[in-house]
This record gives sequence, structure tokens and C-alpha cells, in this order.
Amino acid sequence: MSCYIVSQKEIFLVAALAVRKKYAFPELHTNQFLTWKWAVRDLMSANVSSVNARYKESRNYEPDFTLWLKEDSEIDEWVLMEYCLGLMARLSIVEKLKILDHYSYQSCDWDKWNDSEAYRLVERARGALLSDLPGYEDAAWGLEEC
Repeated sequence: MSCYIVSQKEIFLVAALAVRKKYAFPELHTNQFLTWKWAVRDLMSANVSSVNARYKESRNYEPDFTLWLKEDSEIDEWVLMEYCLGLMARLSIVEKLKILDHYSYQSCDWDKWNDSEAYRLVERARGALLSDLPGYEDAAWGLEEC
């Protein structure tokens, strides 16, 4: 089993998915970018912690937002978030679930993964996506109704 730092694009997309769905952060829906930026940092931290635990390293990474800087050196947050949401909109539900699974696999090697905010974020996003699958709402609720 290998463990590595996933791409920032993947981290950005997982965070955008969670914020867009508003399931992962229901109490913070009034300012999506701050929520998204927090999620990016938390997801990155969990992934780095996993690699550090797996390989007994002490790497430290911060998300690189420099690709999204405006002329005044401020991050154009909304352009970045819209870009991520646009990419996510083109993916199927199954592709999004696979991205969440990939991220989780690369981030689960540290002992605090199951108690981390990143884990809860991914699980809530996964639950939201599962309920978006075709036929989910029409399916019986429990075995007694089948």
C-alpha cells in the first residue's frame, strides 16, 4: 500500500464538493469561500499527516493559491471556487465518489483519521452524493417496505 500527497486540484475539488452540497458545513453556509478555504487547509493537513505517519516523515505543506492571484496580489477566491465547481459539475456522481475514495485512501494512514474533520467532511459529502444517485429517493426505506 502506498501513500502520497494528492494533487492540490483534487483537494480543491473535494472541498468545493463539500461546500457546494452544504451538507458538510450546514452551520457555515453564509460564507462559502471561508468555509471552502478552511476545508482545503484541513484536507491538505490530513493528507500530509497520513504521509508523515506512513513514512515517518515531518513534511509540512500549505495549499498554493498563487495561481489564482489577482493583479493586486489578492486571491480571486470566487473565480477559484467557480472553477472548481465547474469541474465538479462535469463529473458523474460515481466519478465524484471515486475521487472521495481516492482522497480517503491517501489520507487514512494516521491514527487520528477517523476522528478528523477531514474524515467527517468526506463522509458527509459521500452521503450527499449517494442520495443524489438516480432512484435513491424512490427506493424503499428499509427491508419491510420491499
